[in-house]
Amino acid sequence: MDAYLQIAESILKIERRPLSARAILAAAYRRGLIPMHLHGNTQQKTLGARISEDIITLRDDSLFFRTAPGRFFLREFLTDVTIPEEHRQPVATRRRIRDLMRGPALAVDLHDLQRIATTGTAIPPVIVFNLLRSDRYRYDDPKNRKEGSVFLWSFVSVRRNYEILS
Repeated sequence: MDAYLQIAESILKIERRPLSARAILAAAYRRGLIPMHLHGNTQQKTLGARISEDIITLRDDSLFFRTAPGRFFLREFLTDVTIPEEHRQPVATRRRIRDLMRGPALAVDLHDLQRIATTGTAIPPVIVFNLLRSDRYRYDDPKNRKEGSVFLWSFVSVRRNYEILS
């Protein structure tokens, strides 16, 4: 199990009440439960994201559930009558809208691509770069796609030693 999830599970078992990611980390630091390898300026965001992803991915099999936006609790306490009722009411969790669908997004005209690209499924990067250099691009809203728009999604991966950041 992920170290952040282990920390959250331990603290929520001790506290026996829903907490925010920031409160979970504060309690973990007070109790000396943060391992040396965990560091960073936004650990509360990482913890919140890890718990949220666990809830979304595992659903009822997750150890956690939300009692309110940004507040987490342990599923094992759902049937514990010693816990106040308001802490035992899960709030539905949904996946956020993908950032890729938030406009505007870089687009080129389909006819430009068809005119200069050879047959095949992959378009060589040099063709895309030439379109961009010649100012044959625009920014369109993906939700209101124009006829003939081809969106160019780019992804970056950075390798540091044996780690890949993306």
